[in-house]
Amino acid sequence: MPTTTSITTALGTLTAAAALAVGTATAAPATAAQTPSVGTSGGAAAAASAATATTKTNYGGLYGSTAADRTRRGVDQQWLKVRWSDLEPREGVFDLTPITRLLASDPDLVVRLHVQGGQFAPQWLKSAAGTARVTNAKDKVGATVGRYWTPRYRAAYERFVTALGARLDDHPRVASVNMFGASLVYDEPWITGGPAAGAALHRAGLTKDKAVAAQDAGLAATVAAFPHTVVEMPLHSRLSWPVAGGQKGSWTEGRALANAWDAEYGSRVIFTDYGWGQGDWTAAASSLSTAPDLYSWMHKRADLGRPIAFQATLAPGKAAGTVRPTAAVALAASREAARMGASWFEHHSWGYLTVAQARAMDAALSANVG
Repeated sequence: MPTTTSITTALGTLTAAAALAVGTATAAPATAAQTPSVGTSGGAAAAASAATATTKTNYGGLYGSTAADRTRRGVDQQWLKVRWSDLEPREGVFDLTPITRLLASDPDLVVRLHVQGGQFAPQWLKSAAGTARVTNAKDKVGATVGRYWTPRYRAAYERFVTALGARLDDHPRVASVNMFGASLVYDEPWITGGPAAGAALHRAGLTKDKAVAAQDAGLAATVAAFPHTVVEMPLHSRLSWPVAGGQKGSWTEGRALANAWDAEYGSRVIFTDYGWGQGDWTAAASSLSTAPDLYSWMHKRADLGRPIAFQATLAPGKAAGTVRPTAAVALAASREAARMGASWFEHHSWGYLTVAQARAMDAALSANVG
């Protein structure tokens, strides 16, 4: 497990930030937490789970986003989105029927569980922890998000994810769960949302150190809560953070953080990119520590036998061509993801692929599972 010193050195300007101990699933309000350092934010529980757990290995394949989507393409996997606010409508009151009902409806269904935090955090938690109003620069989507970096929010997340793991970790058809404890407009914690959003978050109290510490603590808590289930951690082309008047970002600092997590958790965590496009295939880097960009880093990680995944934009990526999704773009993107070593690939509509194509891609992605 990397130490506070190693992560701080790797990221240059990081300080040892407060991180909460993994909580228990009770209805009691959060209290002041212990403060282990960045890199050990899950404490002994996270270290033990990372070292000794038996991880499920049936998570490879092609994932649709709706039941109709997956059945139309002849696959048994679904990327299941559920809102945290629906699962814990009142503090300490857990209602998992949106998940369990779907699993009970189809005995062959395998799900990647994607809990939506950020703008979909419970209102009681937003009221308790405070909020910020941000607008994502890329698509102009605005939302009121919870201040995920505060002790109050982080304690609630750790208590909830512990309860979630107690119910679902042993379920053989829950293939993965995402780390959603550091979400904003979307569940992509490396994305601040642009200069205006960065400035708003900075005014609300978010700094780089707090952002990284919250991500580190959230990942550790999720791994500890799901010792037999792969945990999904979204990455991006660079790690971004808010500053006064805007935002900054760096792939080099993001790479150092990703490498620290890779060293700590290995195959317990599957790193995902949510912006895959046709033509984004790239050769593997010579090493994780020198990878010049995210995709060469992910390809190298796959070559080392550790899982990676993509969500497709079905845009042309670095290749010239139309942005409008077509069957050719969908098929090319799927094949390139498989060539990169991806264990799964997801998009909202696999109607672009025939059943035969979808099943072929499903088999190719499943074969990449280490």
